[in-house]
Parts: sequence; C-alpha cells; structure tokens
Amino acid sequence: MSGDLLEELPKLQLGMSILCTMRFPLKLTLVGLVATSPLFAQPELHPGEFKMKPQIDAAIARGVEFLLNGQLRDGSFGNGNYPVGRTGLRVYALLKSGVRTDHPVMRRALAYLEGAWTNKTYSLACAMLAFSTTGEPRHEAHIERMLPILLKAQNKKLGIFGYPHGGDLSNTQYAALGLWVAHKTGLKVPLATWNNLITGTLKHQEEAHYMDVKITTKTGVGKVEVAGFSYRQQNKYAKNKQAVTHTMTTAGVSILKICEICLGKNMRKLDRGRVKRGIELGLNFFDARFTVTKPTPGRWLMYYLYGLERVGALNRVEKFGEHWWYVPGARHLLKSQKKKTGGWGRDMPDTCFALLFLRRATKSGPISGTGASSARRHAFAAGGSADDIQFRGAGQQPVGLYINGFGKNLLAEHEEYGLRIVRMEYFKGQQRLGLLAGNPAKVWKTDTFLYRCAQLKYGTHIVHARVVAIDPTVAGSEPSKTVTIKSKPMTVLIRDVIEPWMTAVADMQRDNLIRKLGKKLKLTASSNQKTSRLLCDGQDSTSWYTEAADAKPTLIFEFGALITARRITLTQCLRTPADLKKYGRITAMEYVWGKSKKFKRFEMNTDPLGVTVFEFSKQRRGRKLTLRVAQRGGKADLPVGFAEISLGQERLPKPTRR
Repeated sequence: MSGDLLEELPKLQLGMSILCTMRFPLKLTLVGLVATSPLFAQPELHPGEFKMKPQIDAAIARGVEFLLNGQLRDGSFGNGNYPVGRTGLRVYALLKSGVRTDHPVMRRALAYLEGAWTNKTYSLACAMLAFSTTGEPRHEAHIERMLPILLKAQNKKLGIFGYPHGGDLSNTQYAALGLWVAHKTGLKVPLATWNNLITGTLKHQEEAHYMDVKITTKTGVGKVEVAGFSYRQQNKYAKNKQAVTHTMTTAGVSILKICEICLGKNMRKLDRGRVKRGIELGLNFFDARFTVTKPTPGRWLMYYLYGLERVGALNRVEKFGEHWWYVPGARHLLKSQKKKTGGWGRDMPDTCFALLFLRRATKSGPISGTGASSARRHAFAAGGSADDIQFRGAGQQPVGLYINGFGKNLLAEHEEYGLRIVRMEYFKGQQRLGLLAGNPAKVWKTDTFLYRCAQLKYGTHIVHARVVAIDPTVAGSEPSKTVTIKSKPMTVLIRDVIEPWMTAVADMQRDNLIRKLGKKLKLTASSNQKTSRLLCDGQDSTSWYTEAADAKPTLIFEFGALITARRITLTQCLRTPADLKKYGRITAMEYVWGKSKKFKRFEMNTDPLGVTVFEFSKQRRGRKLTLRVAQRGGKADLPVGFAEISLGQERLPKPTRR
C-alpha cells in the first residue's frame, strides 16, 4: 500500500457517512473500504446479466442482420435530410456489434461516408463516431475534416448546438460526442468551445428541488435533491417552465461528463463545482424517477435507453439508487424485438439505439463473435414437408443451391420403383443457372444435388428447381418416359458482395465537380425543371425524371466558370427491379461541350440498375455541358431520369471507355 494512500485513509474513515451515499458498494472493513473506494472501485454487475448473455447475443445477431439490409446503390442507408447521419449511425452500431470493416456492406458504407459532405450536427457526430470505431488510421483524417464544420454549428451566444440552425440539447448531445471523438483522436478542440458548452448545457437544467426516493430496502423512503434537464434552455423569468424529460436528462448529464473528461485539469475553477453538482443532481433524477419502459417523452424510448447506457458508462454506475439499469433494459428489449424482422421500434435508428444499449457501446470496443459471424450467414428456403421438393440455398456468391428432400406424397407416387432422377436443373425465370446429371439406375436416397451458383449478382432473385425423373409407371432405368417436378419459387438475396460498379458509385461524389459548384451552377432541364437539382444533390435516394411526353430529354449544365473534367458518372432513377415497371431505361446518351452542335455518343451500362462510368478520350474543358438521351428502352410512354450525375477530374486506372 502506497504512502500517499495511507495518508488518505483517515480522511476516508472520517468521511464514511458521506461515502455511504456515493455510488459504489462500501464494506465496513478497512480492506473492503480501500478496495471499494473511488480509487479502486469497479462497478458491480447485476448477477442475472451473465445468465442472459446467450439471449442477448442472439438478439444482437438478429438486429445486425436487420441493419445490414436496405443499403442503397451508393452505399448509404439514408433517405431524406440525413443520409450521412443515418449511414454513420448504422455503421457505428454494426461495428460495435461485431461486424468487421472488410464486410462488403461495411466497405460500401464507409466508402460513402468518406466521400460525403454534410454540415448537419447529427450527421457529423454519427459519421465521426463511425470513423473512430474502425480502428483504421486513415479515418482520422476524415474526423479532422469534419471537426471545423462541427465547431461552426455551435451557437456562440447560447453555447449549444443546432441543426446547425437554432439550438437544443439533443443536437448538443451529439455534438459533444463528436467533440469527444475529436479529443480522443488527438485533435485540438478550443477551450472556449468546451467552456461555452458547459454554460449552455447548465442553462437547460431546472432548479434543484427535493423528491422522495427509496434509499435502501431497510431504511425506506428519504429525500434527495434532484434537477433534470429540458430540450430548450430554462428561463427563470418565464411563466411556463420548459418540460424536464428523461431523454434530455441523459443528454445533459452525458454532456457535462464528457466536458469533465476532456477538459481535465484545464477546466475553469468556476466550472468545476457546478459541473460536478449538475452531474450529481442529474444522476439523482434517475434515482427518483427511474424507468426503462416509460420515459418522457414516451415515443423516444430507444433513444432514451442508449442515453441511459451512456450515462451509466460515463459515470461508471450500474445502479440508480436501488435500481439496476442494464438488466431491466435488456429484458425489455428482448421482449420487444420484432420476431419477423429482428428490428426494434419504428425505424432503423431505433434498432441502432437498441443494439448500442445491449452492447454497452459507450465503454466497449468493436468485437468479433456472434454479431460478426451472423452477419455472414445466409439461408434461403422454399417448400416444406408437405411439398414435392424442399428447395434450399445457402451463402453468397457463389450461393449453394440444393435439395433438402422430397415430400411424402411424391415419394409415395414413386414407391413401386423408387424415385429415379435423370437430371436436376436450377432456374431464374427462363434462365437456366445450372444442370446436374442424376443416376436413374439408382433410387434416390440422400443426394442433395448441390450446385454452387456464381451467376446471381447483387440484389434479390427468384429461383426454382426442376427435377426430371423417370415416370413412376415405368420399370427399369431407361428414361423413355419422364415426369418434370417443379419446386416452389425461392427468394435469394445476394447482399454481401462487391460488384465492379459499387466502387464507381462510391467514388462518384468524392470529387464531383458539378456538386462543388453549388449555387454557381445553372441547370436547365427539358422537363420537370423544379426537381432537376436532385440529380446533383449527392443523394442516390432522390431522382430527377422526365415527363412522359418529353421525347428527347435534355440537360444543360452551365458552370459559371471554366472547368476541366476527365469522366462522367451517371446512375439512373432505377434502383430496384420493381422500378423497371415505373420507368423506362436509358440505353445511350449524347454529349457536347460548349457551343458545338456536334454531339458524341456513349452507351449506358447494360444493367440499368447499375452505374455508368464514361471516360473522355482526353481532358475536356468548358463552361457548358449538354447531355441528351440518345436511345431508350422499355415502354416509350414511361418517364426516364437520373438519380445522380457526376463529373470527375481524376483518370480512372481502368477506364470504362476511351
């Protein structure tokens, strides 16, 4: 035992009455006192947590599978105003749940984040959290790139952060997480930013007051001083006070604790006492008003649970008063997980928050295990015991197609001579994917006719199996008369692959000259002028499309300055096979630079759901580019259009066309 610690023991003994109220178990023996003091204490875990681990791991695995689905063509997961934020949050949750960065879905999502730009606080923070969790040094540069943008979002007058407009405690909470990431990366966050953040956050805390709280099972109810936090700053002169909520109290406590951690000895003296008191009053709020099922406001339950996890982890507490927080929260999540999808709540962010709670994400690092392995498991099925064929599939490119068995009725029909298979065929529509020869001289017993199919590309496919067998009325092994038995259709999802076009679409925004022009760009469309800007907004989830009557769709880009381009990248408004029924296909385009009237033609990707990258024979310079649809497929009366058009300067290593 060190001399410094021995000198502190009398103080610890004298302060025993105070220590009894602190948030760690206290033994009356000297050894126990030392071992459980703040200098040594590790939070005690709920005894039931270990028993729940298999169920929790299984729930995490199902949640991971849910999150891995729904990726858009550009690698993002986002629709609407927050594609970067939604993608960053999903990547962060998946990394924390054990999915590796080399997983195809993650590679595409990270490539999207690397090329994306945003000034929205939520989005910046979520992307920074994702980058900080990869463990890859190259992502530190992206955190450094985002930090100045995040700093600009701070309202210098209020000290808090907005969307970036305005200011509220929810945006501020995520800004604090982003600043924490920057601090841990070794970047310098100005002291003024932290100081203003503390002042602004404390203005959201209500006045301290006493509430009843159950102290221990023996002593019963007592009084504790509490002060929660609100979404907007409190105004003591206003008649109606801002509503204090569970969600914002997790935000307020977390922000103050992050400031305390990052500032350390650099915290101003005037802030030290009020930050500690603000945290303690907030923690006491949960002692008195603890819940894991009915926070205020109630519709943000998953958001609240992740906030509660953050409060517990940052302050190293497993209990609020007499209340354990993790096990009750985990039990609720296990009960509320959707059986069909594996997700939680109303949308994707709710599932992210649920996984981050279950994984104790604030204090844990990325893991390998259940989540990671389940993310690579794919199983498909069609037909059960009552059907003629039990058709199955497993894996990704190549996906294994096989027969798991035959139905009782079918086998009964072939009972006299046995089921004698001439050949097994696998189809996608009318396209035969594979053929395997049978042995009609032998009766089928266990052969699965496994065929490793590499022809199915990224996307959803409907496949079926077809068995050609000797007619059950024919004796012998000569296939003079046969019967054809067809399976039920099976849906196969090919998701965990990297197709060549995926690299192109991930790179298309990285150096997009059109998007960088901003308001300088003048864009004229032959129809639907109001939505034309959507084809250069950086989001593959939005589109510009023509009116059906537009016979020769044309787009004119006037740059307002001389630009130099090496290639053009285009994605059509078609994203899923279902879109082929709503929109026509563009099969060829024409372009001309400047005032020239001599158009040059290039062919579009034969896969209309894919990406077209056309590289010019040499660098092109100009102030104006005209694009025109030269040829289209599908029904002539269907509109056509683009999700994104990008101009790039760098020459590709392997150009699509010269």
